[in-house]
Amino acid sequence: MSALVTFGCSLTYGQALSDIHPHNQTPSLLAWPQVLGGLLNMPVINMATMGASNKEISHRVLNYNFDANDLVFICWTFTNRFCIIGEKDLCQVGIWKEDKKNKAFFKYLHDDNDMNLNQHYCIHYTDLFLKSKKIKSYHLMCNNRKSKRDRKNLAFFDTNIIDIDYINLIATNTLALDNSHPSEKTHRILAKKLFKQIQK
Repeated sequence: MSALVTFGCSLTYGQALSDIHPHNQTPSLLAWPQVLGGLLNMPVINMATMGASNKEISHRVLNYNFDANDLVFICWTFTNRFCIIGEKDLCQVGIWKEDKKNKAFFKYLHDDNDMNLNQHYCIHYTDLFLKSKKIKSYHLMCNNRKSKRDRKNLAFFDTNIIDIDYINLIATNTLALDNSHPSEKTHRILAKKLFKQIQK
């Protein structure tokens, strides 16, 4: 059976929304994927993971068993995240982590330009993969205003990105229970904007 399948980070997962706070053990039913699924009258499979990098998001899409009629939405995350995919586990790398591995990565390996390229490689390759499978997909970016500037000089990049700046929506609306993530109101606003994009 076809479904709305979504991928992303905590901004898609619905971290800190009232139905899952404070444990956040399952994706929120109040997050934008569920709201959008209601507008589309489609079942929802929210594959987002908190703290996910663009590499992790791409990895999850590439290894998902899609139905031919699934509708896919991917909310790409911030550039300053990474992950190490081992044979048996996946280690997230982020500035919020305080262990030695993360500190070493940001001290010795992190480069803004490289991470920006990594993001756009992940998006472009994932888009090509979904097109090759004839899976209908939409892409949005949490910080689209910055990404627009970053991708101007990337000759290879031709993935269509929905022109919505999620970060601006978060900044101009109330926050979730952790005072950091988007509120239920923001998720509803985003879902309605995405629904209008599909109608177009």
